[in-house]
Amino acid sequence: MVLNKVEHTDNLVVDNVPTASGIDTLYYFAESNSEYEEFLIELLSQIEKQRERFKSLGHQYQDNEIVVLINDIEFVYTGSGRDGFEWFKSEYVRLGFKDREKNKNLHNIRVQLDAIGIYTIGIKSLLEYVNTKILDNITTGHFPITRVDLNSFVQHDFKYVHEDMWVSKKQSYDEIYKTHGKIRKRETITIGKSPFKLRVYDKLAELAHSKKKELMHNYFGINGLDIEKPISNVEFEMHREFLKEYGIDTVDDVLNRSVVLFNHAMDAIRLIDLNSIKEEQLKSSNRNRALTLPIWEHIKQRYSLDEFFQTETPLNKIESISYHITLEDMQPKIVRILKRLKVHGVTPTISFLSDCLRYANEQYENSIYFAKQDEDTNEFKAVSDIPVIYEYDEEYSLTQRDKSELLRARREFAISVKEYSDEQITNRLSNLESILNRAEERGRNESTLTYAYEEMFALRVELNNRDISDSEIDVF
Repeated sequence: MVLNKVEHTDNLVVDNVPTASGIDTLYYFAESNSEYEEFLIELLSQIEKQRERFKSLGHQYQDNEIVVLINDIEFVYTGSGRDGFEWFKSEYVRLGFKDREKNKNLHNIRVQLDAIGIYTIGIKSLLEYVNTKILDNITTGHFPITRVDLNSFVQHDFKYVHEDMWVSKKQSYDEIYKTHGKIRKRETITIGKSPFKLRVYDKLAELAHSKKKELMHNYFGINGLDIEKPISNVEFEMHREFLKEYGIDTVDDVLNRSVVLFNHAMDAIRLIDLNSIKEEQLKSSNRNRALTLPIWEHIKQRYSLDEFFQTETPLNKIESISYHITLEDMQPKIVRILKRLKVHGVTPTISFLSDCLRYANEQYENSIYFAKQDEDTNEFKAVSDIPVIYEYDEEYSLTQRDKSELLRARREFAISVKEYSDEQITNRLSNLESILNRAEERGRNESTLTYAYEEMFALRVELNNRDISDSEIDVF
């Protein structure tokens, strides 16, 4: 093979080749402040309450059925990560939160901005939306960068490019091929590894089965790219380790220096014109003398974020999307089930479907009823962090065993309660008062109320022994 005889389409005049510069991905940390711990406790409480509700209804739930509110904005819970973060997603952003005591070398809040949010809202508006509206009151205002993908969409097909046409210190080179019908086509070239690598890929092929297809086609049209012709994405993935070498620490640093970064990356991994150098030079260090391919230089010179930054959306215009399941969400699944029945020669009647709906309603009402019974029972069980002197059976009355052991239990209780703080005892007294008020309203068994008051009496005696005045404990 004669390397300097390369057939490619780059002899065309590239001056008018459309490009669209941008930032495809932005990941960063948010430094938490003193309000963060209370926020996290409340957030985890939302998750636990929904889990308990699903369990009480006998529902085999998945994590993504749990919907939480973060500053009154709905997020879907997507589960725990191996790094200790609990992850949540919306249409525009993914957020991770962790306990301060886990992975102490990492910040407690992680933010991931992906293409849908960036291209719909605009990156500056999205950052303001996340940092001031969603994460309001739980950050210090310091946002260290962790990853950025700088990219340029270009109306060009790089199918003629092969490994010998790259000049770079990076040793790693990979290609991804996919088969479409009988045609096997290279869709992605990757050079380098984290923390700095290049990807050149067929953007239209990537979008073929993506939910952001329509969005991106719109974006291409606005920027003068024709979706009836090849569109490639030239994208540099840069992680914190690489960015710190250039003094880039925060999100603002990236936004301010992104053009310089992209130009540096285009020079660090360069696509060369093999026809501009002799074959023997290609096999030596002199290959660096080869001219840059005109299309590569064109992409570099055209990279600018002026227009990219102009897409802005006022915060009050950003819609909060609901993630609760609706009939519209479930309709495709129901249709698939009905279609499957038809395939097997079974045609459900309206009467059958009506019976199914009635049966589902009955099951749900039964689940609600028994969940309520369990809730009432559990009000009298394990409601504090100190032991109790009685237990209840399912009929809310003391068992015979409890009655016979009451004196012993009372003595043990009086001893054990001495180990607890005044605050724990007063909290228990307050809790018991609320429970007994509800129990009296519902006509609970008299012996149940009697022995509940026994516990309250024992707790009050202990407090009196500690010389705490009656005015400090308003329980009777």
